[in-house]
Amino acid sequence: MGTLRRAQSGLEYLVTYGWAIFILVLVIAILWQTGIFNSIDFAGPINPSSGFSSFKYVDHYVNTTGAVIVLNNAVTRRVQVTGAEIGEVDSDPDTDCSPASPLNIGANGNFTLTCPSIPQGALSLVGDNYEVKVEIDFIDQVSGNPHTDIGFVRGKVMP
Repeated sequence: MGTLRRAQSGLEYLVTYGWAIFILVLVIAILWQTGIFNSIDFAGPINPSSGFSSFKYVDHYVNTTGAVIVLNNAVTRRVQVTGAEIGEVDSDPDTDCSPASPLNIGANGNFTLTCPSIPQGALSLVGDNYEVKVEIDFIDQVSGNPHTDIGFVRGKVMP
């Protein structure tokens, strides 16, 4: 008889608290799906660039027809930028950016990359999010060695 009472007591406990736990899980799932717990909203604005080691990000602008990216020479000596490309992280060919001819940049000097177009899959409409890869080829003027710096810029497509 005592075992039956314990079983009945356990079943009542599960039914009573089970429904409360089920409703709580359901409410949390609905809030999660609506984006209430989106970590990006809590973290604040996303850093617009990452990955660069030889150059520092200064600013950029991307619209549906092209991009302008301003970078700073973080190498402590003069470099010669020999080429730059922008594209997605995939096997599709990237788009060449100016400067097409070698550009000498002193230590801590800024320079601008102008990209006349963006690879097709990178962006589509004004307001869409994007992340594009920027690849910069340069020569260290002291050592004469060629290097490649790769970074990423991200944001929303501007009009």
